[in-house]
Amino acid sequence: MLTSVVAVALMGVVGAAAKRLSGDWVHPAVVFVFLWIVACGFPIVVVPEYISSGSAALWILLNVSLVAVGGITGSRFAKRGRRRHPQPERGVAPGHLLSNHLLRIAVIACLCGAGLHIVLWLRMQGFNIDEVGSLEDAAIVASRMSVQRYSAAGQATTLLLQLLLSLSLLGPLLGGTLFVRRQGALDTALALSTMSPCLVLFVMQSTRSSVLYSAVMWMAGYMSTRVWCGMKGARVNARVLGIGVLFVLFSLFLTRVGDLLRLGSAPTAGDMEAGVFTDRVKVIMFGHILAFSTWFDSADLMNINPAVGRHTVAGLFEAVSPGSRASGVYTEPVPVGPGFSNVFTIFRGLIDDFTLFGSLAVVLVVSFCAGVAYRRVQQHEAHWIGALAGFYALTLWYVVSIFNYNSVLLALTTYSVIWMAQQRPRRVAAWAR
Repeated sequence: MLTSVVAVALMGVVGAAAKRLSGDWVHPAVVFVFLWIVACGFPIVVVPEYISSGSAALWILLNVSLVAVGGITGSRFAKRGRRRHPQPERGVAPGHLLSNHLLRIAVIACLCGAGLHIVLWLRMQGFNIDEVGSLEDAAIVASRMSVQRYSAAGQATTLLLQLLLSLSLLGPLLGGTLFVRRQGALDTALALSTMSPCLVLFVMQSTRSSVLYSAVMWMAGYMSTRVWCGMKGARVNARVLGIGVLFVLFSLFLTRVGDLLRLGSAPTAGDMEAGVFTDRVKVIMFGHILAFSTWFDSADLMNINPAVGRHTVAGLFEAVSPGSRASGVYTEPVPVGPGFSNVFTIFRGLIDDFTLFGSLAVVLVVSFCAGVAYRRVQQHEAHWIGALAGFYALTLWYVVSIFNYNSVLLALTTYSVIWMAQQRPRRVAAWAR
């Protein structure tokens, strides 16, 4: 326990240094460090009785230190020899950027595609949309979907559904961009509505990850656009802290509701009054750090056969080597408090794919590239914004590599292409002169 507390305190020192050197709370290194301070600190405060080893916290301390060094160094490296660009005011985009009018159209198109995905997905699973007319009906669907998902009885997805699912994730990316550039209440409502299709999927699938994917992608679009628009986060105010607390409470509520839906019952006020913070919710919310620590203590770390992508880009790896992907990434759960968890954080995937010391090299290189991307986006080089948004998404979805999902990779690629396509006219004009 003491080891974990000391490690988190030292992470705070690293984070403070990274913030001082970058001057921006949205710098990728700063975001990474402070997210892991929260991820490691919450179990200490909420479930200290579950902590039996400080291995995870010490390893994460080493990794966040490398990210801070790599990210800050990358930014400094990219800044050298580059002229400074004038920064636009809030909500005002450079002339070559996608106009707000076209951005709204793109967001609406993504919402339509996400809606079509839900309808087609229901039909593939043997349901019609009119069968889900109430929360009770949705609970029945969620229960059946849960059984099918874990028994492999559900039908395989199709290419069309995968493409439409990527629109469900592209929508929040563009929604985060629109929120930064919002010009009124309608823009705000439209930007926030991009997360609604994944909320519908959560109700029908009982998988909270669908909502969290959407939130992660929205924040990735939001933060990368803030960097583009020169909106540095100089300080953290009470509103930001309040939003963070509300998000944690919402995640707890979401986890409890998902458990009830999985059992085939619609959540009631009595269920909520009986308690949201159950033992199972604790394991789901905080078990990944503890599971990683248990695995780290027991694994033969010096004799790992590197999988080179199987656990960090599982979707692409499956395309090359069919049958290699396991449901839930890992199939062997470990005991965590009163329950079990098979979620070991992104760090286990890195170690399994690149060995213990190889994973550190990967972390350093990726963080350096994120620092370069941060500076290049500040300098309005649009072809870097997809990389920056990708690092933010990878950071925020810290329980496992978000790049395991091809729909996420496609959404990030499309997001990057949209930005690059809008910069091309300016480049052509400059070349013509």
